[in-house]
Amino acid sequence: NLYKKCVIIRMTGGVFMVRQTITVCNSNGFHIRPVTIIADAASGCTSKVTIHYEHNQINARSILNLLSFGIKKGTDIIVECEGEHEQEDLEKMVDVILHKLEKEEE
Repeated sequence: NLYKKCVIIRMTGGVFMVRQTITVCNSNGFHIRPVTIIADAASGCTSKVTIHYEHNQINARSILNLLSFGIKKGTDIIVECEGEHEQEDLEKMVDVILHKLEKEEE
């Protein structure tokens, strides 16, 4: 199942965030074209967007950071949004990673 559970987390100091675990499904993983699309989408979000991969926190607005981890197809990542419109931003980012990247490769 590519969609995993969406979780709302309460952090210290009363800060809330939402996160969702998903599986990267585009055929070539995170190479230059997909990370550019992800970074552009994250830049359009009002909340802070972070991707968690193997105990690393990656700023989703940074093309270089996203590229440097070489995330491959079939890898589980956590997409996390924290901020004013975090739920909408999370839905947007999950849709981009699961659907828009796949369409770009067709």
